[in-house]
Amino acid sequence: SLLGGAGHAARRPAGLARRLAGDALLAFADPSRVPERTEELWGTVRNGLAQLDPGGPGAQSPLWGRRSRRRTLRPLDLDLDAAKSAAKALGVSLNDLFVAGAAMAAGEVHRDAGLTLDQVTVTFVVSTRHGEDVAGNAFSPAKVTVPTGTDTPTGTDTPALAPFVTAVRDALATGRQQVGGGGGLLASLAGLANLLPTSLVTRLARAQAQAVDFATSNVRAAPFPVYIAGAEVLATYPVGPVAGTAFNVTMMSYAGRLHLGVHIDPVAVADPDGLVAALDAAYGRLLGPAAPPERPAPAPRRSAAAAARKAKAGPAEPTSATARSTRPRSKAPSTSPRPEPRRRRS
Repeated sequence: SLLGGAGHAARRPAGLARRLAGDALLAFADPSRVPERTEELWGTVRNGLAQLDPGGPGAQSPLWGRRSRRRTLRPLDLDLDAAKSAAKALGVSLNDLFVAGAAMAAGEVHRDAGLTLDQVTVTFVVSTRHGEDVAGNAFSPAKVTVPTGTDTPTGTDTPALAPFVTAVRDALATGRQQVGGGGGLLASLAGLANLLPTSLVTRLARAQAQAVDFATSNVRAAPFPVYIAGAEVLATYPVGPVAGTAFNVTMMSYAGRLHLGVHIDPVAVADPDGLVAALDAAYGRLLGPAAPPERPAPAPRRSAAAAARKAKAGPAEPTSATARSTRPRSKAPSTSPRPEPRRRRS
C-alpha cells in the first residue's frame, strides 16, 4: 500500500545507518588492529572516490566519443582449452588474456582508421564474494587503463606477446586491489548511495560512462551440455550492459567453448563487423599455436530423457499424406469397348 511504502522509505535510512555503524564497530573491535583497520577504511573510501572521480583516467579513443541508446549484438567463439593453454604459457589468468585481446582489437581498429591508440580505459568486474558467501552474486566494477599493444612485434610468439599481456595483467591487478579489502563496510558504503538523489546518481553514472572506452565481463556457465525441452543448447552468448560506453564484450565459458557476446553502440562504433573481425584476429594471435582448427557446430542431440520417451512411444504414426500415398490406387475405368459375351450352342 501507499502507507506501507512510505513507512519503508522512512525506515530505510535508519536501517542503513545502523548497519554501517555495526560494521564500523566490528571492524574496530580488536584494539590491537585499530591502526590497520583505520588504514583499511581510509583506503576503501579513497579508492571508492577514485572510481567515482570523473577527473581520473578518461576515455582514450578519438573514434568512440559519441554515444546513443541504439544497440546491436555480435557473437564470437573461441576454444576454451586453447585459451587456457595460451594464458598458462604467458603466465596470466584467463581473464587477463580476455581483456588483453579486447584491448589489442581496439588498437587495431584505430590503426585501420589511420590513428594511433596506445591505451584504453576499460571496466572489468571484480568479485567481492567472501569465503562464507557460497550463494548469490557479489561484484563491483573497476576502471583501469590498459595498453593496446601497438608496439608489440607482429606474430604469435610467446616472448613477443609476453610484455604486453603482462602489462595488462598488472593493470588489472591494481584495479582489483582498489576494489578489494572493504568487506561488509564497503557494502554498507555502497548501500548509502541509494540515499542520494536519483538525478545526482544519474549524472555521476553518465560522467563515468563518458570516461570509459568499453566494458568487459567474464561469466562461467556449465562445463557440460545442457538441454531445454530435450534439445541441446549449442551456444550461450551473453548480453552485457553497454551502460553508456562504446561497447560491452562479455565472455561466457560453456561446454569447452568460450562464447563472446559483443554488445555494441553502433553510433559509437560505426563498423560493428569490423570490430568483431579485429577481436577475432586479436584472440587468434594471442591463442597462436594453441588455437585448434575451426570445427563445425555440433549437431543437436537429444537428452537421455527425451530419447527414452521417444523409444517408449514407438514409431510415429504415418501422416495423412503418407497414408494416402501408400494406399493402393483404384484402376481407372477402361475406355475400350467390352467384347460381347459368347453364346452357348444348343
